[in-house]
Amino acid sequence: MRRYAERVRRRVAAPDLSRRVVVRGALPFEEVARMYRSADVFALCSLVDAYGTAWAEAIAAGLPVVGWRTANLPRLAEHGREAAHARARGSSWARVCPARRHR
Repeated sequence: MRRYAERVRRRVAAPDLSRRVVVRGALPFEEVARMYRSADVFALCSLVDAYGTAWAEAIAAGLPVVGWRTANLPRLAEHGREAAHARARGSSWARVCPARRHR
């Protein structure tokens, strides 16, 4: 897990992402709600989310969600309607999420 975390940190620090990706730590509930309201889409790249809480919160905030077709996402959101599901192995986020203009 540590090696994966380090790979993610290095990738997020790369020039093509460093100004577009922000990694947050723990936040107060009010700040999380504000962030949901200001977002266009919610993407969670974790293969494990036992309860689906983050997806459920994003859906409740009215956001379309993107995630792996694992855990509870398929039970919370229909692919092609509220969500875009990617297969957990051998799939590309780029195929699931079409290119978007950045704010």
